[in-house]
Amino acid sequence: MLKSEVVNVPSGPGVQATPASPSYTGGLYVSSAKLCLLHKEYVECFEKVFQDQYDIVYRLENVKFFAHLLVTDAISWDILCCLVLTNEDTTSSSRVYMKNLFLESAESIGITQRNNRLTDRTLVEYFDGLFPRNDPKKTRFSRNFFTSIGRGGLTDDLREFITTDSC
Repeated sequence: MLKSEVVNVPSGPGVQATPASPSYTGGLYVSSAKLCLLHKEYVECFEKVFQDQYDIVYRLENVKFFAHLLVTDAISWDILCCLVLTNEDTTSSSRVYMKNLFLESAESIGITQRNNRLTDRTLVEYFDGLFPRNDPKKTRFSRNFFTSIGRGGLTDDLREFITTDSC
């Protein structure tokens, strides 16, 4: 949606907002999460939109929206399987997007709860692209990325992989 578009917000007749206004974003986030939680057919749609939007990340400003859908469990955390954090697979724009996604999610639910989700044994397979263990170079890139955004604790277990594989 373009910023110049005007949307009628269901909060009242004749109330209009643009995507940049707080009444638009807050209402949109909550309404979208409720749609997903109440009607499972919306979950697939929003998850597909996340993947499609990530592909054109350099033109996006919707990271808060998807962070909200994730932390409210409106969409599944397995959607993060489309994120591959390597030098070859990311651009500066996609790294900024990932950074903001992780910072926004931690701000919403707290670092501990967000970290618990990222280390949940039922979900960990979906985060292989974020925490690669198939190549020490890629592992170092991931560790450096998370350390640079102040979330190095997420990759403490990767240190062992790097040390073991380097011997």
